[in-house]
Amino acid sequence: MSSLIDEVLKEAGFSDAAIADVKAGKLHYGGSLDAASDKELSVKLAFRVEGKIDNIKLVFLHLPAKKKYDPTVGDLGMIATDGGDGTLEDFAGIKLSPNEVTMDKLYSNAAPGSDLNLSKDEIETFKKLGKKATHEEIENCLRQVLLDRFRAYKKNGLAGIKPYARSKKEFSAGEELKNQILHGPILKKRSPTFYKYALDYPNNKPEEQKNHSFG
Repeated sequence: MSSLIDEVLKEAGFSDAAIADVKAGKLHYGGSLDAASDKELSVKLAFRVEGKIDNIKLVFLHLPAKKKYDPTVGDLGMIATDGGDGTLEDFAGIKLSPNEVTMDKLYSNAAPGSDLNLSKDEIETFKKLGKKATHEEIENCLRQVLLDRFRAYKKNGLAGIKPYARSKKEFSAGEELKNQILHGPILKKRSPTFYKYALDYPNNKPEEQKNHSFG
């Protein structure tokens, strides 16, 4: 009799040999997946993680070592640990460093199509600081932008994510996330509660969900 792990991996398109490799502790690349849109490159990977689920959650949300092994992580912290709307203090760990001068210039000159993922309103917020804005003012503005994003998502879910301004056409990260969830048949079949939660938040919010994270 096959295990639940075997069944899920087979549904994802992994062969019996690949499943055996995964269960033996190997990382297995299973090839490409059908992309939810023409903007993404989708691949499937499978690997085995041993331990209790609480320990795994600790690694992803709290363990400082994550910063050491993942160079894309600048800081780890919790937002609105009391279940409220959060404060700027929750984002105190956000720093535009190293290369402060370059980063300050990038945000001061923010415009549609630049190397920043900002909405039109967020771009205007940075423009209002003026060309002589200090490093501290720019960092504080970024923290406010992130806090506003958090509150917008908490209030309206995926629909609250403002589209990024591009040189020609806006890009909606909220719609992209929604499409990815909708195109995930395994998630819908194997975890229907989370599937509905991810699509309908905050209208379908588990009572125990109080903490929010950023990385």
